[in-house]
Amino acid sequence: MNKYFQFQHKHKRIILIIVAFLTVFFTYHLTSIKLNADFSTLFNQTGTQVYYPSGNVDREKIDSLINSYQQLNNPTPIEIANIDIPTNYNDKQNIDYPTLTENEQNLKSSTNLLLLISSDYFFTPVFLNTLDICLENLENTKEVKKISSVFDYITIEKKGTRLSLVSVSPNKIGEQWSDESTTLLKQRIAKDPTITGYLVGVDLNSAIFNLNTAYLNEDEIYDLLKILEPLEELGATFAITGQLPITYRIMYYLQHDLSLLLSLCFIVILIIFYMSFRSKRSMILPFLLSLLAIIWTLGTMALLGYELSLINIVTPCMVLILGSSYVVHILSEYFDQYQKEDEQNTALKATKKIYKTILLAAITTIAGFFSLLISKVDGLKEFGTSVSIGIVYCAILSLTLLPIILSYLKSPKSKNIDTYKNGLLTKTINKMSILITTKWYLFILAFVLIIIGFLYTKDKVAVDTNYMSYFPSSDRIVSDTQEISKALGGDLPYEIIIDATGESEKFFLDPQNLEKVYEFEKIVMNNPDVMQNISFASYVAFLNKTYSNKEEIPTNKALLNLFDRLIITLKNNNESTLLSKVISTDGNQLRIYFQTFDSKNGDISTISSSKELETLMIEALELLPKDTKVTFSGTNAKALKFSEQLLLDQNNSQLLAYLLVFIIASIAFISVYKGLLTLIPVVVAIMMNYIFMYLLNIPFDMVTVSFASVAIGAGVDDAIHFLLKFTNLQKNNTLSTKEAITLTIQSTGRPIVLTTLSIVLGMVMLTFASYLPIRYFGLLMSIALMDSMLATILILPSTILFVDAIKERLKRNTKTSG
Repeated sequence: MNKYFQFQHKHKRIILIIVAFLTVFFTYHLTSIKLNADFSTLFNQTGTQVYYPSGNVDREKIDSLINSYQQLNNPTPIEIANIDIPTNYNDKQNIDYPTLTENEQNLKSSTNLLLLISSDYFFTPVFLNTLDICLENLENTKEVKKISSVFDYITIEKKGTRLSLVSVSPNKIGEQWSDESTTLLKQRIAKDPTITGYLVGVDLNSAIFNLNTAYLNEDEIYDLLKILEPLEELGATFAITGQLPITYRIMYYLQHDLSLLLSLCFIVILIIFYMSFRSKRSMILPFLLSLLAIIWTLGTMALLGYELSLINIVTPCMVLILGSSYVVHILSEYFDQYQKEDEQNTALKATKKIYKTILLAAITTIAGFFSLLISKVDGLKEFGTSVSIGIVYCAILSLTLLPIILSYLKSPKSKNIDTYKNGLLTKTINKMSILITTKWYLFILAFVLIIIGFLYTKDKVAVDTNYMSYFPSSDRIVSDTQEISKALGGDLPYEIIIDATGESEKFFLDPQNLEKVYEFEKIVMNNPDVMQNISFASYVAFLNKTYSNKEEIPTNKALLNLFDRLIITLKNNNESTLLSKVISTDGNQLRIYFQTFDSKNGDISTISSSKELETLMIEALELLPKDTKVTFSGTNAKALKFSEQLLLDQNNSQLLAYLLVFIIASIAFISVYKGLLTLIPVVVAIMMNYIFMYLLNIPFDMVTVSFASVAIGAGVDDAIHFLLKFTNLQKNNTLSTKEAITLTIQSTGRPIVLTTLSIVLGMVMLTFASYLPIRYFGLLMSIALMDSMLATILILPSTILFVDAIKERLKRNTKTSG
């Protein structure tokens, strides 16, 4: 390395030209980097759960699970009754219904939006007549291609001795609603179990409208609601959701957070560096090098085809925060080494002396991030790779560009050097070194208490992959989605796919097989979080009740085949509904949809409620016929699988990070003992974070799940700096362990505190993010790195002294016994 530094010192201009060229190159490419706000692809990366029922039913366990549920008052449809029309409302015939201007953009592509319209007077003639006009006006716009709702739905009624298909809506197109037709509409809705809680709200004062629209921008989506303004005179409220508006909000917050967080991190690091060194160069240089590192990193991400997503949006901030610490190490050594008579070579000498610390710190930090590559989630892999590349760039720029720039600058003022060497922080560190070497046993006791706290809390930290909880609670998309979920008594369905694995034809048209499926469904419906289910078996039972007044699976195979043909006809008429998917054409596959809702928290389904439901379903699967394969699908099932994969990835990457850091440190120090010592600060930090997560009720999510690997890679820098200095002092045989520890703390304490504070305060800036997971990540990383710093200064030297005391006692015992 000495030859390299000599070459670098002689060819400064060449290196500056190379750096400038690379910066222009990466700047050109970073302009093509994209923001990816599509959250739905994350859940599809972890596969599905597949089971094969054996028929061994544990009835006692199923009954125990059912009895354990709290007796909650689930929302149920209200009794059908006539609702009084408000006396102050006049059914005006000449209402000015607003229309939207023509959208000039390409409207060939389409998406679906869910619109909830609610009113206490929903099922009254005057409301329905006004609604018809508004919907017709809405469908006539160029933006809306088709509207599907309960008014297009086909149901079944018994007429005489026959079952007939009828439209839920008794009115023809353009026909006015009357009291009689409104009553008939309500009766048909109440009778069909696939309508209430799916197309109509459970309390019968709202309905869902599926809008097939062009890809509109966010403002255009909400402008559509202006067409519905006449309904507001009847107290109507509107809620709208769908993947498109959710994606728009994610995109907004990604852009907002990226600029805000980077700006805040830059500002706080500049302030810290200036306050620490009282020198302009100490403020400008970290800014310059960090800016270059970010440009190079984003340019490389663009070249690799990476996008900034919910998971890796903090990559530029991580590069800025972690990379700036290398500048602190060199500046600290520069001020330590500075001599007026040799000022031209001071930067070179400082770099030669500190480069091993920076290289080893960079390698171990990269090891922590690289451990994320074993994850099955692409976003985590890209996050680990991107930050690792950024750390490499930071190390290169710090060891190459920084000393060159320092050599061109004027010499630092004597008062700045005096502030650095004799300031308050330096004096405080010197006093602490005496306390630590004399009261080390107190810090060993603290270490033991932390271990006990970790063992108590490590399995009690929750997991949350509910993307809606990541938004600010005041955001309209959150309130609208929650309103729709509460109105329907549930949100996205939990889908169960049952396939016949044998060679039987029309397997599920056998009454005995279908009866077992129906029994399974009835068991699952005992879970208080299941509000509704749509399936072939449940609809057959409804048809049988309509036909023979018995809500059960008919034992007559001919009657079952008749019901199947009716459902096939219904499927063809209700193509956009879940009913169209409940049974395959060959009768060998069923799909069951359970509408779920977190009844304990009164919110959309959470991981805990999905886990409780899945536990019951797994036990109840044995009720299903043999020779079947069961697949858990749907967004809720995938979210649960995704959360379990996140935890598994977190544990695996954490262990790999420990292993990599241990191996690297052991090789660097040529000592397994010092390799283990290197891990102590980060182990303490991570154990403390588990305790804080438990106490503050912070869950693991798609961002915070990576904190352990990141904390290991970033937090180990302090330990390496400390042990490198301690190892060098140990080579002086005239120093005792206690004296070497004292000098090590006094020498490394200040740069360790400064680098950690700069990183921690940079991480604290992440708590200003819009997304809750990024806030949590910033908080956890701040706590972890602060704990790692304190453990490096307090617990690591105490452990060395503790081990040394044990060795001394063993030696005395050996001499005494000898």
